[in-house]
Parts: sequence; structure tokens; C-alpha cells
Amino acid sequence: GDKAVKAAVMMACWSASFGSIEASHLLADVGLGEQKYFAAALDELWQILSAAPGLVEQVDSLSRLNRSSGLCQYQITHTVKDLEALPTEEDRKTAMGFIERAGMVITGGLPVDELDRLTGILSFSPAEAEMITSWSAGAPPKRARTRGSKATPPGRGRFMIKPSKD
Repeated sequence: GDKAVKAAVMMACWSASFGSIEASHLLADVGLGEQKYFAAALDELWQILSAAPGLVEQVDSLSRLNRSSGLCQYQITHTVKDLEALPTEEDRKTAMGFIERAGMVITGGLPVDELDRLTGILSFSPAEAEMITSWSAGAPPKRARTRGSKATPPGRGRFMIKPSKD
């Protein structure tokens, strides 16, 4: 239950994973293994970023080192608000840079205010904005129960992939 300990464990695991990926690449470079490509999911990113000031810098250093190493990296969080709620202005700016530097952003249904936050970083046409917000409109409450068939959230299984502005 300790947020700082959990963040430390997650960072240690991610760091060890990236070290293993780098070791695999080095072995391939010297002919002792085949070249492999990797995908790493940094899920629940908000838990690390919000655990203590400065941790966003550690995540930033991990993400910057992997650009040319045959690695696809997913940084997963629930909302842009997670990045805006960090303890220092420097942390907030660095974290928002994750979106700016991303090759692509994948988004599910979002409320209008959340989409407005992303619109400052990514470009959404009016039709795209309408589609994304429609996926979150009228969603059943989290723990809604219905007899017989369950109500299907309007955005279940719907995602938009937005390439970076570059």
C-alpha cells in the first residue's frame, strides 16, 4: 500500500527489463544471438509519476534511451489530468513532453474537457472529436448491474490512433 515503495518496485522492474533488452541487442551485435524487436508496456504510469517529485525525470530518461534500440514502448495512463497533477511545474512539463514526443497516441472515449487538453498537443478534426467524445457519452455507471444482459459501454473496443504532428 505504500505509494513510494510501489513506484520504486515498478521502476526497478522497468529498468531491469530495459537492461535485458539492451543485453539482447548487444549479444546480437556481436553475433551471439539473433536480432529481436521488443514492445514494452509501462502501464499505470500515473502511479510512478505521482509517487514523488522527480520520478518523472527517471521515466523520461528510460524513454529517451530507447528511441533507436528496436523497441516499441507504450506509456499507459488513464487521463492527461494524471500528468497535469504532478507535484512540480518541472515534472508537469516533462510529463506533457511524453505526449509531444510520442510517435502516436491511442485514445479511447474521452469527455470534452479531456479532449480539449489533448487538442493543444495533437490535431483532431471536428469529426474525430465528435467520435471520441461520443464513445464516452452516456456510459453506464462503473458498477451498474442489469438483469439479463449487461449494458455495453458505448466506447468499448473503440480507439483512435493519432500519429504525432511530425
